Amino acid sequence: MIIDSKKIEGKKLIDLINPKDKNILEIGCGQGRQAFLLAPLSSKYIAIDTNKKSILTAKNKLTKELEKKLEFSIANGENIPYPKDNFDTVLMILCFHEISVQKQGLVLQEINRVLKKNGQLIIIDPTQPANQVQSIFNIVYNNFQYFDHSVVVKHSIWSLKKAISNRLFKLKRKSQYKIDWKFNNLKELVDFVINCSSEISWNKNKISFLEKELTKLIKIKDKNNSLTIWDGLTVNDLINLK
Repeated sequence: MIIDSKKIEGKKLIDLINPKDKNILEIGCGQGRQAFLLAPLSSKYIAIDTNKKSILTAKNKLTKELEKKLEFSIANGENIPYPKDNFDTVLMILCFHEISVQKQGLVLQEINRVLKKNGQLIIIDPTQPANQVQSIFNIVYNNFQYFDHSVVVKHSIWSLKKAISNRLFKLKRKSQYKIDWKFNNLKELVDFVINCSSEISWNKNKISFLEKELTKLIKIKDKNNSLTIWDGLTVNDLINLK
């Protein structure tokens, strides 16, 4: 599996952030896919996530040289363990919409606190309506969890607009881009979706249903062939107001 084979996202982030001499905080860093790209270019890069396994995996990848610039820690966005006016940029990639709707506003207020005046907040979330990648996960949400994922995405957009209207942030620019996800075959895609949905008790019937729905959605003719799906993303580039 390869995500973003043409490195579009990385180039876009470097262009947006211009990380040289900046202190950067990434919330929801996962295993550090973008942290390892941006940290060498920055002054200091702090990457936090609530998933202990992901943070441990990221820490195991750290080199001694990079340890001086890059720090991984377990923390959440509602209680960021750093002082006010500490960061030049805060980055959230496919994270903000996953935060509980009751806590999204609290996270934005915390970001406002730790960002310097006129600091930069970048929130990257799925485009609406759902793109191919989101549609794949909607198969799981709709059929096995009875969960309408579009509701939380829409609420995250509302929360951000509310923070802007309350003058926590000012929207500088909004843009969109697409990245590719490449899989060797249908089985690799199915295994990926299952691994991302570990809270579900998977069995043969559920897996068979998932395979059939994916085949229809992506219009797969031969399950042994390689396949490419596309992820559409929206970038909110904001300025912190104090």
